Parts: sequence; C-alpha cells; structure tokens
Amino acid sequence: MHHVVIGGNAAGMSAAAKIRRTAPNDTLTVLEKSSIVSFGGCGLPYYVGDFFSDKRYLLHRSPERFREDGVDLRLHHTVTRVDPVKREVTGLDEHGEQFSLTYDNLIVTSGADSITPPIEGVGLKNIYTLRVLDDGEAIKKAIASTGEHAVVVGGGFIGLEIAEALHRAGKKVRIIELMDRVLKAAVSPEISDLAQQEILSHGVELSLEEKVEAFRGDTSVQSVVTSKGTYPADLVILSVGVRVQTQFLASSGIDMLPNGAIIVNNKGESSIEHIYAAGDCAAVPEMHGNRHLFSPLATSANKLGRIIGDRIGGSDKVYPGTLATACVKVFSLEIARTGVSEEGEAMSSVFIKDKNQTGYYPGQEDIYIKLFFSTKTGRITGAQTAGKNGAVLRINPIAMAIQLEGTVEDLSLADFCYAPPFAKTWDALNVAGSVASSVFDKKKK
Repeated sequence: MHHVVIGGNAAGMSAAAKIRRTAPNDTLTVLEKSSIVSFGGCGLPYYVGDFFSDKRYLLHRSPERFREDGVDLRLHHTVTRVDPVKREVTGLDEHGEQFSLTYDNLIVTSGADSITPPIEGVGLKNIYTLRVLDDGEAIKKAIASTGEHAVVVGGGFIGLEIAEALHRAGKKVRIIELMDRVLKAAVSPEISDLAQQEILSHGVELSLEEKVEAFRGDTSVQSVVTSKGTYPADLVILSVGVRVQTQFLASSGIDMLPNGAIIVNNKGESSIEHIYAAGDCAAVPEMHGNRHLFSPLATSANKLGRIIGDRIGGSDKVYPGTLATACVKVFSLEIARTGVSEEGEAMSSVFIKDKNQTGYYPGQEDIYIKLFFSTKTGRITGAQTAGKNGAVLRINPIAMAIQLEGTVEDLSLADFCYAPPFAKTWDALNVAGSVASSVFDKKKK
C-alpha cells in the first residue's frame, strides 16, 4: 500500500507518524510545498514579541528525523491536481518540473494561508501577515527598523496576540476592527468587554466598527486610512482570517464548504473514497451536533490526523467531534471558550463573577464564567471563561463535561480539588453550575 500526504504541517505529520507505526510495511510519501515541516505556528506571536528567541522551539521534528523513520518526505513540492479516478496526484517539484504519484490512500492536510485583502496600497513595504516562520522573522526585523507606530488590522485571537507582542517591543499600537467588538466570532459581549478593558488599560488604541480603506506611503507604509479617520503607521500586521488551500481539488468533485474546506466524517473520510482530510483545510463534525465546523485549531488538527493514521493502520477509532475549544492571552487576562454558545427557547445561559482562590492567600483575582445549557435537559452545551491566574484552564473540565453529556447539576457538585492557593472550597465552576441549576429548575416549572 502507498499512502500520500499533502502538507507537512501538524495534521499531516501526525497522520504520517501514526501510519509509520501502525502500517510499518506500507510506503508513505509526504509532499510539502515549503522547506519546513511539523511547524508550531501558534507560537509565532510570542516569537515576534521576544518571549523566546530560539525559533527551533517552533519546529517540533526535523525533516531528517522523519526520513530516518522511513517517510519519503519531499520538500518544495506543490500539488496542482488530484485525479480520484486514477488515484493520482500531480504537481511541480523543487526544480519546477512536473511530477506524478499514484496512491492507495490520500491524506489532504494542505492547510490555509493568511488573507491579504485587496486594499489600496497593500503592497507597500512593512505590511505583513503572520502565518509561517518567514513572516515571523520578517516582522521581527521590521520591529527593529521601523518607527514607533504599529497598526494591527483585525481583533481576533492572532490580532490580539500580535498587538501584545508589538506593545512589548515598545511600539505605539492601534487595533482596527471591522466589527463592533473584538473576538466577536469567539465569545459573548461580556467577555469581549473584559478583553477591551484590558487592551485599553495597557495604552493600546482600539478602533471598532472601522473599515480599512487604504494604506498610504511612498515605498513603505506611513498611514492607514479607515472609514472614520487616518492613523500613522510605520508597521502594519494584517490579521483578517485565512483562506483554505484546496484549489488543486477544484475538479475532483469532493464535497466542500463554500470556503473550500473539505467536509469529512469522524473517521477523517471525505466524500470520495480513499481521500481523507484534516487540519486547517478540513470541516470537521461538531460534537453532539449535526453541523460541520471550519475550526482551524492545532488541537483538532493533531487529533484527527492521528485518527486517520490509526484507521489506515486497521484501527476502528473515531474522532468524537470538535467543540472548538480555544483560548487566548490578552496581556494579563486569560480568555477561553468551548462548545455551542447559543440562547433561545431551548437554550439558556448564566454569567457569574467569582474569585479564583481564597482571599487570604496572595493572588486572588476575579474570574468570570458564562455557562450555556439546555433548558429541557440541563445538559451543558458551551462555556466561556475570563480572568487571571487559572481562568483558561477552568474551561477544560467543562469541555470534558460537554463531551460526556454532563448537566449543570453535575457541575455544581463536581469534586474539584481545593487548596487556598488554587481555589475556594466551592470552586467558581461549582458556583456557575449551581446558579445555572437554579435557573434550570425554575424553567422546568
């Protein structure tokens, strides 16, 4: 059997490593268009911000290691077409020459690239996106060589992380966001408000409901023109989303979302036999739901890649689905979310403010929890947390509770650990569960 992986990123190399262990006698080829594999892009904002300086921390495993393990890893190979009938992959190699490979199983993990919007002046120098290691290195050099004004376009997770990195580097930072609040796609208004307060408290300017219309400058950017004003800018980072890289499948007939993400089941299988997909180019099943979600997260990419490798090796394991569990650090504020955040006749929510630990031990901080649950069954469907010193990791037991179909009553009496430096005897999660349980009981009546 010959298995071909398109893309040497987290999902692709997780699948490749697992195939190598579960099907050691099969041949395995990985096609990667760049020179880097097994790259941890989530650390890029912190590399840019000099939280660490050795870029090798972002490279989890070298090409040589994969080759030593029997993976036919081919760098600078760009796939241009897949023929599902012939089970053939064609493309261009490192010399620009055409190549073709046949496969028994194809694993597509081609990922996504940053969007560069078609804005006037976007080609000026010192305007960057942040997606790959070369981007991070270019931005680090630009930080050292440009003036004091930096603008971040986009108030999502990466936008807020890079804003902190630029602030740490001594820049005067402005975030420009098209929507009426930051993190709008991820969290509720109460949590967005906390993020915005934290951003402003550190002297970062925040421009909401503004559309970027042009970049101005001679050869390098000097200002950003929006629907509401003009701001100085010696350095601009674009963080407005990603574009799925599946154009080479356009003629294949494979089922995709409108954005080009390949629809897969909980086995990683696409609509075409012998073609699997995972990572930032895939739309995965929602846990306990009927939708397929485009949720480009490293956690789900690694997990589904591993499941594909297991199944090719003969296992019957399945991916339980995604809750799109994610977190972000906004200066000293921690924010996390998981599951479905909807309200209505069948869904309700509570929002509580509590403390992360006892008051007599140093380090007590406010912690905020928004809990979503079914008004019919009391089952937890989603949650969001914010605060300092422990707010993010409190999302993990809620994610596990959702996966196991736990209720707000279960959460109210969950046996969480207690010691003065870490929690109160009734943890904030217990309190959130108790408040939600009271609301649920009233709605039942």
